[in-house]
Amino acid sequence: MSIFSECAIECDQVFSKKGANVEMRFDLDFEAIEHLLPEFQEDKEYKFIMKKTATAAQPKMLEIKADNVVIEYLSTRGYKSLFKEEHMQLLFNGSKHGKVKINFICPNDILTLEEASDLPRLRMRLIRADNLYAIPSRQNCPIIENLFFSYSYDEHPKHPIYAQTQNNFEYQDVTTQLSSRSKVKLFYNYQYPKPATYFGFDSNPYSTPLSLYFNIENITETPVDFSIEYLSKTGFTTVKVVDNTGGMLYSGSIMMVIPQDIVMSNILGEVRYFIRLIYHNKNYISHNLPTIKGIHMNMARVANIHTATEYFYVDDIDSPFHITLANQNLIRMRVFVNEDCNSLEEDNWVEWSKGDFYEAKTRVCKMDLGNGEIEFDKGVFANFPINTARATIRVDYRSYEGFEANVKENEINTLLLSIKSIADVTNPIAAFGGHDGYNEETTTKMIQNLLRTRKRAVTQQDYFDIISQATYGVEQIKCGIGVDANGEVDDELMTIAVLISEFKKGTHVFTSIKESIRTKLMQTSGLVPLGKTLALVQPYFVKISVRLWIECETMENIYDVQNQTIKNIETFLDPLTGGFEGAGYEIGKLPTMSALMAYLKICDNELSISKTLMTATIGGSEYEVKDNIYKYINNPFAMAVNGSHIVYLTLN
Repeated sequence: MSIFSECAIECDQVFSKKGANVEMRFDLDFEAIEHLLPEFQEDKEYKFIMKKTATAAQPKMLEIKADNVVIEYLSTRGYKSLFKEEHMQLLFNGSKHGKVKINFICPNDILTLEEASDLPRLRMRLIRADNLYAIPSRQNCPIIENLFFSYSYDEHPKHPIYAQTQNNFEYQDVTTQLSSRSKVKLFYNYQYPKPATYFGFDSNPYSTPLSLYFNIENITETPVDFSIEYLSKTGFTTVKVVDNTGGMLYSGSIMMVIPQDIVMSNILGEVRYFIRLIYHNKNYISHNLPTIKGIHMNMARVANIHTATEYFYVDDIDSPFHITLANQNLIRMRVFVNEDCNSLEEDNWVEWSKGDFYEAKTRVCKMDLGNGEIEFDKGVFANFPINTARATIRVDYRSYEGFEANVKENEINTLLLSIKSIADVTNPIAAFGGHDGYNEETTTKMIQNLLRTRKRAVTQQDYFDIISQATYGVEQIKCGIGVDANGEVDDELMTIAVLISEFKKGTHVFTSIKESIRTKLMQTSGLVPLGKTLALVQPYFVKISVRLWIECETMENIYDVQNQTIKNIETFLDPLTGGFEGAGYEIGKLPTMSALMAYLKICDNELSISKTLMTATIGGSEYEVKDNIYKYINNPFAMAVNGSHIVYLTLN
């Protein structure tokens, strides 16, 4: 014990109840601590004549008690005594022992917890202890345990300042009802007990078909079992839907008709018309659920194809006739010849087909889609009644502009023709699928693949060649027999992971070509082992994030170094063009920190890196990329993609 030593106490739940009757209870005991004089050992000289040693006088042991302890609270003017009664200051002088109960009214001028900052709002201070510093002495130090607080407004009842019920996502202010002693229904349920996603609308969506397009990324081959409900006057009610997403496996639209009895409600603090998507699958693993990258209303699938019609006149029906169209790289071509129908004012267009000239007396011509050319043989028109008074030949065709036709998102903002009830139009998703066709090199390679595989596949390269015949933009593949898309053992499956050039645009690109690949593989004999089920997936994309600490000598061009280093990291980790040779990475292999460091040194030999960290995000958790990273991934189809990179700069 020492003068002005204190015990500070804080209890926000009680000290904020101004005017309440507060009860503080605790068990009081005492511990004796002795303070003795130092002991001195006297050297004695023994002689032949000894005398009896006199007994030394012993000082009296004084009993020290806490004679005056004041209990104070923190007011707006500083600490003030909580009690006026004098006997309350003698509480710890040994007159009481065991269970102690103290009652007081919580002062109106006590500070709030925020106003008090770090200071306690209740304290007990030792003001006087007689003979406190005398030696020898025995200090009877108070000990308290089992401290409890309680409060009540029995004498001065108060109405609530604010009361609110929260039943799942619905909030309701019930302050007025409780203050006026009205009945309040506390517990009711609008929420489904299973995981759910809520969608709110500003305007009423009833009557007209509601089409929601979900831009989805799904790393699993397991469809989601879900239902959709709308909020009616009686609670959430199931509504029938047309699901074009395959159970959230791929991007597509979900269509429904909302009944007229939909109502507005306050959910998650927003007053809206609500529908919700309920998840019914038994195993709920959050990081395996589909990722919704975007939701768009009133989406329509369109094809970016140029359609044109050209007419030609034939002067001499006995001579060969050659046509060069205005466009090349045609997707489709139809040729019609105007044959005589005994009417000079009417056209009779008869379609001619593609064929060889030796097929006499048949309606055939040569067609070259790549160059946009048509050729009629000499005298071919003489076999049919040709109308030469009007346009003789009509060509309907569709052409494309290759990869350049893939417009970016939000580039389309006008309609060619005004359509009733459509206010505006845009393309929230970038176009895909356009490619530059076959050149001499790609055509030669395709023919070589056809001759080599002979519709059978033995090696992984054989599968790659056959898949490349079915679609465009296939960069690489990896086959796995007896495993699913997550790397789990499944003896009935043959899984093929396909990396396409436009994978960054989203899963919907892979979904658009997935069935054509499946059809090609299933129609080709001997590709899928007997008794196996074919599963086509994208690689398991693992986000790799890099942190670098770079030491710089000066501030000159410091931000250029930072930005260029991040670009170099992104270039090296790109699955299509990354690595030292710019050929990307094989499916199933991740880049390493040592390889990245070597690459950065090649890009900038003067770069001084003091610390590095490379992490991979797997299953919702982040792990450092080391030799043992594959035990966390446990997926043979893993492929690194760029995560978030940070470069820290420090001056030497």
